[in-house]
Amino acid sequence: MVILKTSATLKIPNNIKVKKNILELIIKIYKKYIYVFSIIIFSFYKIFNIKIFRSENPTNLQKIGFIDQDGLIHIPSEYYSYVNSGDLYIKGDFLHRKRFSITVILKENQVFLEKKFKNNFFSFYNELTILHELRNTDCVPKVYFVNYENLSFVMNYIEGYVLREKVAKCGVLVRDIDKKMNVHLKENANKFVSMDLYLKRIVNLKTLQNIEKSIAEIHKRKVLLVDIKFGNIIIRNDKVFLIDFNEAILFKYTPKIIYNIIKRSDLVRLYILFGEVYLYYTNDNKE
Repeated sequence: MVILKTSATLKIPNNIKVKKNILELIIKIYKKYIYVFSIIIFSFYKIFNIKIFRSENPTNLQKIGFIDQDGLIHIPSEYYSYVNSGDLYIKGDFLHRKRFSITVILKENQVFLEKKFKNNFFSFYNELTILHELRNTDCVPKVYFVNYENLSFVMNYIEGYVLREKVAKCGVLVRDIDKKMNVHLKENANKFVSMDLYLKRIVNLKTLQNIEKSIAEIHKRKVLLVDIKFGNIIIRNDKVFLIDFNEAILFKYTPKIIYNIIKRSDLVRLYILFGEVYLYYTNDNKE
């Protein structure tokens, strides 16, 4: 079996389809076990009011807008200077989130985000547990305030550009709104181009290595990301941040030999997203 390597620590198999099917089966079986176990634990937390993070009810929080399903920020124009202009929602349909809402908050001239789950206590406790486990890493959001009654928490706003937006602005159909309005595919077919063509320009070798290193750092804490996609990757000056952990899985008490097999599903997903870029830099065609 041929293994592709970059200068970072992760290794991606060439026979991606076979590996993907086997890993998906393993993950599916083990995930059911973890899910049942987590339901019991989180129910225990809820019944006995056990707090993962300290609970606070902060004052002087000003709600100035919210973030849609595509991660675009919807706020009045007078607040544009507080956020990354590249992620501002300007026009078009606004897609509301289904599983949770994200509100943009201003406190003492600093921007925070409030993530509120819609009667889904499992996802709420699951993400809090994951973020608590990753609290000493510098590539994930930091939790500041938690409201256990309405299943919400406040985290820092991460400056930088969402990779999905960078790709979308090149004309690639990656936003949910683009998929919903697929009527434009026939009318403007010439405007939609190959994603791989632009990924090579948007994601340089250093950024790619930093994505790998961030995922490796999270894997050290026995956290499986599961939901790796362009919309969950924020980049600021080649520094990489990963967001949205409500679907992530913590394998804290899983034997290392089992987890080392399971975590490869994240690497497979990473290769699916950046396969052409991996090949590009592996063949030493660096720009």
